[in-house]
Amino acid sequence: MNVMFSMTEVSETMVAAMKDAMGIWYSLLFNLIGVVAIVLQFASFQMKNRTLIIIVTIASSIGWMIYFVMQGDFTSFIVGFIGVVRNIVFMLREKHKWANSKAWLYIFLFVSVAASLFTFRVWKDIFPAAASLFSIIAYYMIDENKLRKISLITFTLWVANSVSKLYYVAAIADITALISLLISLYRYKKPKEKVDLKEMDSEPQMAE
Repeated sequence: MNVMFSMTEVSETMVAAMKDAMGIWYSLLFNLIGVVAIVLQFASFQMKNRTLIIIVTIASSIGWMIYFVMQGDFTSFIVGFIGVVRNIVFMLREKHKWANSKAWLYIFLFVSVAASLFTFRVWKDIFPAAASLFSIIAYYMIDENKLRKISLITFTLWVANSVSKLYYVAAIADITALISLLISLYRYKKPKEKVDLKEMDSEPQMAE
């Protein structure tokens, strides 16, 4: 508890000092960073390649980390930091054996559950807790379309969290990400394989 109080005092002092130094520009700056993070979040799922999806997602997450820390929200900053580390590890799965271990999936799931248990306050917190788990599973996927489909569940839960807690800026970001996901699923959907009947007819028949 003492550690939490100390962090709260440090964050409040830091934010107050920066607001005094920058005035109205301080508010404009972190809101501008939030807008950039939203744009990157939208762009992430429009990337065709899985690696690019994760890289742009990491850039968006860094933007949100700055956004939260400028408001003294170190809890959200830490959650964002864990997400960045997770995505870097999962991005390297195809190139490095150490990153391809299935143990990472269980490690990040455990960390997410542990963090949720320590920060759980009201029933609405079930939304970010579940979203975090689905996000880990999504970014663990190698297939881009599976990543996008599972991310639909993730951002639906984030929208529920933002709306239920009246986080307006976060709600805009989450709804934007959800729209981006739907667009990307349509854009990159894999066409069903058509059977060429002529080729089938031309195949040599086995003698009876």
